[in-house]
Amino acid sequence: AITGANDASLLLSSTGTGSDAVSIDATAGSMVIGPSLADGQTLKLGKTGTTQMVFTPHGTPADEKISLTNTSGTASDAIAITATAGGFSIDAVQASDITLASAGDADDLTIAVTGANDASLLLSSTGTGIDAVSIDATAGSMVIGPSLADGQTLKLGKNGATEMIF
Repeated sequence: AITGANDASLLLSSTGTGSDAVSIDATAGSMVIGPSLADGQTLKLGKTGTTQMVFTPHGTPADEKISLTNTSGTASDAIAITATAGGFSIDAVQASDITLASAGDADDLTIAVTGANDASLLLSSTGTGIDAVSIDATAGSMVIGPSLADGQTLKLGKNGATEMIF
């Protein structure tokens, strides 16, 4: 421990080459890293400028941030989030985006439900504007239902009201 308000540092380092060159563990209790991190300071995990997660508390709650960055990874799983047994949730209360900046042909963004179960992909909106749900293609064509199975239907319109059935 370092005490006193001095320009001092506590450095823990290792020149070891094993997979456990530095190991911090808690076998029974919880682990807390940075619980008193001062507003305006950062907690960084990972190599700066390559792959890192940064936590930035701030005195103004609206300015608090968490970022996860991979600057050089080009694999399709450069950042992977996996829940092998449960689900996941991403929630926000302001306008938000999911964007793929395509760098070439076949740079597709896929949202899919897999598995031969009674499962659904649901896109919904409780918005009240004329564009509450908007699907658009500004340069290419649009295809809806290209693999629709024989005997299945594609419906447009409110159930039991004005419907177009294909």
